[in-house]
Amino acid sequence: MAGAVPGFISAGVMLVVGCFWLGQMTKKAQAAGERFIAKDVDIFNDDNTDIPSGFLSIAPLIVTLILLNIKIGGANIVKLEVGVAIGCICAIILLHKHIKMKDFFQNDLGDAAKNTMMMIGNTCAVVGFGMVVRGVPAFEAIVAAVGNIPGPPLVGVAVGTTLVAGITGSASGGLGIAAPILGPIYLSQGVNAAAIARVMAVASSALDSLPHNGAVVTVIHGVCHETHESAYLPVFKLTVVTPAIATVVVVILSTLML
Repeated sequence: MAGAVPGFISAGVMLVVGCFWLGQMTKKAQAAGERFIAKDVDIFNDDNTDIPSGFLSIAPLIVTLILLNIKIGGANIVKLEVGVAIGCICAIILLHKHIKMKDFFQNDLGDAAKNTMMMIGNTCAVVGFGMVVRGVPAFEAIVAAVGNIPGPPLVGVAVGTTLVAGITGSASGGLGIAAPILGPIYLSQGVNAAAIARVMAVASSALDSLPHNGAVVTVIHGVCHETHESAYLPVFKLTVVTPAIATVVVVILSTLML
């Protein structure tokens, strides 16, 4: 909840701008005569009567989020992997009427394991790449330059974080590198810690989604079975440009409010 008000407002900006832009792209594609073309790997359920309600579908996600945010004495009582596992169990229990158990055990668990390994591998590769970049002498020069950016301190926090996230190709990896390096620099200048945390969190989600990002590679190729050439431009608009706009918003609000 650090910097909650600027955080929620910037998240709202991303939601509104993203939905509007996505709608415009969809209308443009429809006007150009584009249509959905199924691939061999696509699975469809023609019987729409066996679809669970929207609330029931998101209930496991809500349970997971609640569990991961329960704290006692400032510490989370549920670990990330435990919370996700409980969410999966809730999904099986709540949606069991819509699950064909034979297919679940024969196919779904195997597909889940395969997708999990692919996502872990892609993410590890990107984070490993980021750690290699961190060891390059030029990286220290970049960090030093970022720490001396003129103007409001939070501008330097935002620019530094998003650059590191872009170099590493990972929001979490970029935060893991930028926070312990840039955080002390700006804390020593008297910048509010909550403002630093919130600006870093939002700024890390902009340039991290460049073409070499692990999640981008996984979603475009592994999940959607598309190519970067055909699919990356909308991804760039929604996950790079839109968060960059939100970063400007959160910097301004955090400077004025925190």
